[in-house]
Amino acid sequence: AAARIQAEARQIAARITMAPPYFEPGVRVGGGTVLAYDARMTLHAPAASDCHPERPHRVATIFEHLTAAGVAARCEVVGGTECVMSEATLVHSLEHWHAIAATEHDGRTRI
Repeated sequence: AAARIQAEARQIAARITMAPPYFEPGVRVGGGTVLAYDARMTLHAPAASDCHPERPHRVATIFEHLTAAGVAARCEVVGGTECVMSEATLVHSLEHWHAIAATEHDGRTRI
């Protein structure tokens, strides 16, 4: 399963051509290392059977360790941005986008 996930990640990375505005060529953010973290990343809650490579606990634990070690204090910490359809459909189907969008106002926390 891990090899399949890594292969899928390589395919996805090869298709992504856009970067957030703070990574635009020639634009410096504080002149140091940028650490991208947003607490909203911990809201992702895949089902136990889901083979999704990212887990909220993993992201939060990594950031906690970077903070405790003083690394985060030496970085320019930037938050996330809301995902738009053109970005999401680089890695997910349009059907998936619509299924997720449909949950925004109906109170569901799982699909």
